[in-house]
Amino acid sequence: MSLFILLASSLGMANDDLFSILESSPTEQFAEEYSELEQILRKEIGKVTAEQNIFFSFLRKNEFEKALFQWSAAFANSEYVNTASGQALYSYIIWKNGMAITAMEKLFSIPDLDKIPKMLKQIFRLEAPSEHKVWKTANIQWQPIWRDVFDVNTEVVVLSRQEFDLEKKEEIYETLKKTKLKTSARYWLEWQMALSLSLKGEVVSAAKVLAHLLKEDQNIVSKELITMTAARFLYESGYLDAAIDYYNKIPKSSEYWFEAQEELAWTYMRKGQAQDTLAVAKTQIIEEFAAHTGPEMIFLKALAHLKLCDYKEAAETLFTFKKRFYNRSKTLLKVKEQGLTPATEKIVAELKKGKVSLLSLGPAAMEVPRYLTRDEFLIDLVQTYKELEVEAKMAGQLYARSLTGGTSEVGFQAFLEKFKQNVEKRLQTAKSATYNLVKLRAGEELSEINEILQKMHIVEAELIQQTLMTDRVLASTKNVKSLDKKGTTKTVGKYDLVFPFEGEQWFDELSNFKIDISKACGTKKASAK
Repeated sequence: MSLFILLASSLGMANDDLFSILESSPTEQFAEEYSELEQILRKEIGKVTAEQNIFFSFLRKNEFEKALFQWSAAFANSEYVNTASGQALYSYIIWKNGMAITAMEKLFSIPDLDKIPKMLKQIFRLEAPSEHKVWKTANIQWQPIWRDVFDVNTEVVVLSRQEFDLEKKEEIYETLKKTKLKTSARYWLEWQMALSLSLKGEVVSAAKVLAHLLKEDQNIVSKELITMTAARFLYESGYLDAAIDYYNKIPKSSEYWFEAQEELAWTYMRKGQAQDTLAVAKTQIIEEFAAHTGPEMIFLKALAHLKLCDYKEAAETLFTFKKRFYNRSKTLLKVKEQGLTPATEKIVAELKKGKVSLLSLGPAAMEVPRYLTRDEFLIDLVQTYKELEVEAKMAGQLYARSLTGGTSEVGFQAFLEKFKQNVEKRLQTAKSATYNLVKLRAGEELSEINEILQKMHIVEAELIQQTLMTDRVLASTKNVKSLDKKGTTKTVGKYDLVFPFEGEQWFDELSNFKIDISKACGTKKASAK
């Protein structure tokens, strides 16, 4: 039932409704009632034309498609169409025709919000609660003035899709206090509060908020992401053993596992346990994980080998980096330049269906930026793209039906054709935004590769220097038949780097390697004979 009817008042028919006066019997003249909103709108319009009367009659009958067809005939030559009230009414008609994004973006573009009739605002509030998917797809910028129309939960949903200013801790706290306990909006704001507290250096308070979120039965923020964040807090505060425990809580099935392993490797390195860093890296750089492992993990592996004086493996790791990321850089450069490639088109198509695991993409995973499948900004853009495809199709169907189902006004189809073109243009904008973000992510990964490449040059230089120094030590040793360098090469010996298995890897065995090298880079003199 139309909200126009639900909001009907007991006031009688307007005096200027000539058609009803002429056609109705004396006992029926006051049977039809205008809704309170219609009376307000008629008052704003002033003298109502015949075409406008037809428009309002369609509204009373819930014939919103016909009302849209009639819009141009009713208001094209009226000043009302350019008013805040007229633009809001037009947005409502679009909304009732099933094009929520187009309608809401139109509504939020109105500059004089205070001039929209209060009752029309109430209708939008009822029609678009915070749970409506439009708030996660429409491209709108929230302004404080909209708080008079939509509730705080809606505000939080809209803000959650924008770059949130974590510096505004007090503002986050004030908004949080307005939300209800155990609601989606509350959980999201608590997450923002934890990040804001951390940014301000209040790590203990931030950790308490994270602990609370981990205990709550909520799916707004991934429990694995919260655990990762807690590990990072501990790492930054110097609690390395506790950080290791938290990183190890991330399961192998998680989209965050590879990232957690990389940060775990850094934690071991910071503790001075290069052998444990190497054990983590051994798992991560296998060829099967090439699409998931970033350049930093290979850098860590090379650095660990260098610290353990395993120069042969350090050199081989440098070669692995060059081989793997030379090819990947060429692929990513193509994505950065084009955006739309067969692989990125595939991932966008999959994201339209819902969340996607990078592992499920198969070989295509090697041809897209890392972590793209869990990029929340990309997921939002793809869903907007998907919904606008539906709206563009609806607009096309409306235009086709208008050719036979509209009013008798000559040229009325031009209005619907322009409307259809505008929706299609918005669709193309959404598509461009989607692939532009893919381009941006490709560029970011290329920058990361270049940054790590510079570090690899340092490792390479250090490797050459240490090798030369070792040769000098050997050359200067007198009365010694041989000199063993502990832990330096992969010869069979007490201090070798020995891995339990060098063949095909089983996923449930990964990250279980252990390496034990004591006295790395030490030397011992062999007895002279």
